[in-house]
Amino acid sequence: MRHFGRWTVAACLVAAACGSTEEEVVYRAQPGAPEMTLNRDQIAGVIHTNNNFEVEAGKLALERSRNQRVRDFAQRMITEHQHHDQRLMELHHNPENSPYSGELQRTGQRTIQSLRSYSNTSFDRAYIDNQITMHTWLLANLDSAFIPASSGSMRRGLESTRTMVAEHLELARGIRNSLGSGNNR
Repeated sequence: MRHFGRWTVAACLVAAACGSTEEEVVYRAQPGAPEMTLNRDQIAGVIHTNNNFEVEAGKLALERSRNQRVRDFAQRMITEHQHHDQRLMELHHNPENSPYSGELQRTGQRTIQSLRSYSNTSFDRAYIDNQITMHTWLLANLDSAFIPASSGSMRRGLESTRTMVAEHLELARGIRNSLGSGNNR
């Protein structure tokens, strides 16, 4: 379930969409992918797509999971991403779609479909494993690319985002440790 890696770039860009109108972000969605440059409105479109996905995945976790820690984590992801999306829409009434946001939407649909194939504790592990994968990937990109390549309000926002992502990662790791090992199907 490596799909989630592509979604993580959006979370770190929330600050960019809310920052200076002059800044653009150049990045690779994953190793070996071509470089992309997104303007602020396109970044807002990616973030909006990501927020919608996180809310949908969280709702699925609330529907499927019976583990209170997984359910609490999912509710937190829903609440925080709805809040981010509300803030984003206040700043960008018409986020701009890009080929990347379209690919993110398709990837999200495939990921949700894949998560639906799991049940019971296998679902819990698959959901949390994907959260760990995405937050780990995001931290690596924040540290190696996004923060060093940014300045001003964008940099400050990305540094703040990094703190939040690290917190989410630690929460997810703690939950995963409590779930134990096992076959994910």
